[in-house]
Amino acid sequence: MDFQSFNNLLDTTKKTLSYYLTHITPSFSKKEISTMVNDLEEKGKVKTKSIIDGFMLMPMDDDVEDMDLSGYNKAQFTLLFQAFISAELESRRAVKWRFYHFLKYSKSMTGIEEVHANIASQDLPELDFILKTAGGDIILVFCDYILELSLYNKAREILSTINKNAGIQPTRIIFAASKTYRNIPMDETVDVNGIPLQAEIWVEWVDLEKPFNGEDLLIVNAKDKLNIAGFNFSGIQDVLDYVYKYTEGGQISIYKQPSFFSEAVQEDQQYVELIWKGIMIKT
Repeated sequence: MDFQSFNNLLDTTKKTLSYYLTHITPSFSKKEISTMVNDLEEKGKVKTKSIIDGFMLMPMDDDVEDMDLSGYNKAQFTLLFQAFISAELESRRAVKWRFYHFLKYSKSMTGIEEVHANIASQDLPELDFILKTAGGDIILVFCDYILELSLYNKAREILSTINKNAGIQPTRIIFAASKTYRNIPMDETVDVNGIPLQAEIWVEWVDLEKPFNGEDLLIVNAKDKLNIAGFNFSGIQDVLDYVYKYTEGGQISIYKQPSFFSEAVQEDQQYVELIWKGIMIKT
């Protein structure tokens, strides 16, 4: 069983939802939450400062210990739960912010230095993120729940003129989606200001053979012990990426406590099980 949908929760009070939300790892800062809630609610009225009008430079805070959820109502708690925990929110904006969550714990390996999120761009409504790496590369990200040929073709049209209109010369293009059709011609290059680029696809892949479920607690035994919720990760590789970033490496053991977040399992029925062990060498 993976993490249950909102409608299957026995207790949907703000207190219970807050408990789940505070286990999102890595945590979100107050500014990040405000930006995401505003975007998920499709308000679109935010003053932004970025390399393009209508985009916001995200803080990508790493040192958030406790998420500040004060000031949000029950509907907004539900929205965040469905977007990040049960992942049942099937929309372009939900995929967009789940991709952002992935960027937070993988940025040290991907070299991402800046994330500019589309909050209210009228000129480039289809473009969701502009990423900048430490090496100066520019990566453009288009998101949708299902990657259809129409979005792919529209993106190609945008890319053919983006350098002229926005002064951006991308070096990589990523399409992020929960699902994709097979008719997307990914083998074709996209011409951007005379430079051919190969598009990439990031899909919300769910590893059917992963050794844990969304309701499991993952216990990482390293120099500094970590307790993280299984619903943050789609597979063991995502967990290892997170452990690589947030520990000093060395001898690592990862255990799961099955159904830790399940309301149907009593505390005295819970146990731990080893799911991964090895030596992690950081370079």
